[in-house]
Amino acid sequence: MAETIECVFTGNVLKPIEPLNLKDGERVIVHIERKLPFDTIKVKNPICREYIRSIRDESWMPL
Repeated sequence: MAETIECVFTGNVLKPIEPLNLKDGERVIVHIERKLPFDTIKVKNPICREYIRSIRDESWMPL
């Protein structure tokens, strides 16, 4: 069964944002994608800025 989760990389460890339904010692395969860095984009029009904020969490870029 495939599942997509969000993690944070801290101290050389991937930490899931939410609890996982896994048994202790269970082996998994991890596919890593990075979020696009929308925070670095400068937008003058407030409507466009709000639109970008609404979609940025759904936008991912594969490594």
